[in-house]
Amino acid sequence: MRALSSIMLLLCLCATPAAAQKVNRCTGADGATVFSDRRCEDLGAIDRLPPRTAPSIASEGASGLYRPQCVRRLSELAQQIRSAVDARDVNRLSTLYWWNGVSDEAARPILDRLDAITRRPLVAIVPVLAQPSAPMAPAPVMPTTSATSAATARDAPDAMSATAQAATGTAPGASATPPRARATGLRLEQTLAGSATPTATLLRLRRQYNCFWISF
Repeated sequence: MRALSSIMLLLCLCATPAAAQKVNRCTGADGATVFSDRRCEDLGAIDRLPPRTAPSIASEGASGLYRPQCVRRLSELAQQIRSAVDARDVNRLSTLYWWNGVSDEAARPILDRLDAITRRPLVAIVPVLAQPSAPMAPAPVMPTTSATSAATARDAPDAMSATAQAATGTAPGASATPPRARATGLRLEQTLAGSATPTATLLRLRRQYNCFWISF
């Protein structure tokens, strides 16, 4: 019996240094989980998922933390958000958030905001588009002398047309097509729980690893 106690004590002493070594759980761009004693940023991966919160009654039976969702299309991202809110699953919604560089202290209020989103009925998800840049004004026509006024009058339409083409970058006969507006965020239209009072939350969009992520 004394020999068995000595062996158990020796095993505990040997296991102490290994337990003291910090191992980081990282998630790569392909969604694979990597364990390493190096920083996740050094491996080109995302550092940890936020800690799990206590599940609500509606989310009882959820499977816990999910793997980060690499969503490559904006429509798919909106569908993932809707599914998480409909299920009232803050853990599922948190997999769409960009957690890289967020400290443990800062993660708690972010999780609280995400949890508040999942507790409110979702009405619509509206993309927020970047404001288009103002078109360049055409160059003014310089005044001319009376000797060349007749020739200038004949050439004025062509000159103004060429100026407009240079300003807009379009070829003769081509219609000016405005650049496609880029979405910079998603606005969640919701109502407060138990009422019809409208409320809105703006989620900013971030593109990383060729995937869409949300942030505040």
